Parts: sequence; C-alpha cells; structure tokens
Amino acid sequence: MLCMLAVDYREEEVSVKRATAGGFTFVEVVVAMGLLALVLAGCFGLMMATMRVRQASHDYYAAIMIANNRLERAKTVTFDNIPLLAESEVNVDEVGTPTVEGTFMRSTEIETGWAGDARLTRVTVTVSPPMRGRSGTRTEASVSTLITEYLEP
Repeated sequence: MLCMLAVDYREEEVSVKRATAGGFTFVEVVVAMGLLALVLAGCFGLMMATMRVRQASHDYYAAIMIANNRLERAKTVTFDNIPLLAESEVNVDEVGTPTVEGTFMRSTEIETGWAGDARLTRVTVTVSPPMRGRSGTRTEASVSTLITEYLEP
C-alpha cells in the first residue's frame, strides 16, 4: 500500500505540473493575432506611402532632367533660331522625346529681348510629371537660363 500512495502522489504531482505548465488560452492567442494584424496593417500603410513618395520623387527628378536637356539643346541652336524652340504642352517620354504616349508635359517659353537687351534671350522650360494616385496635384519642374548673342571682335 505504501507503493500505491507513492504512485498516487506522483500522478498528482504530474497533473499539477501539467496545469501550471500549460500553453496559451484561446483568448490570448486571438488577442495576440489581433495585435499582430494591427501592426502589420500599419506597416503596410507605411510601405505604400513610402512607395508613393519614391515614385513622385523619381518623376520630379525625371522632369528636371527633361527640362535641363531641353535647355542644353537650346544652347546648341544659333541665336536667331532659338525662337523656333517654343512649344506649349507637348507630350514627352521620360527622356524628353516627343511622343503621343508620353506621360510628361513639356512647355518651352522663349523671351527675346530680355530686360530690354536685344542680345539676351531667356529660355524657360516647364515640365509636368504624370499624375499618379489620388492626390490630383502635379509638382511642375521649371528651369530657365539666359542665352546671349556673341559678338565677334
């Protein structure tokens, strides 16, 4: 009978250990999963906002490069032919090539006789990047320079 008591005692010990060393309850698991879902939803929103900002900065950088390339083109044209570069809202692609499918809008404004000097011409290039997303606003990139007629001595 003494042995049986020892066995009974061990069984009670084992059952006590099982009750105290148990896993998580169903409610705890559901609460933890809910908190995890909230954290992941916040991370997803942050990732989407970061991707929109990255795309907008990429488009703005491309617009600046298109405008700068147009100004460099204006510098290679003879002074008398610069007014021929004037254009209004022309669709261009990411490298500045005019095309119907272009997502950027480029305008080139030529001001001859700038500041009352017939030998100065101001060239202003404005490029609008494509509208993406729900914001509906465009950040135009505008670059300008003065070109002068060189006089030969």
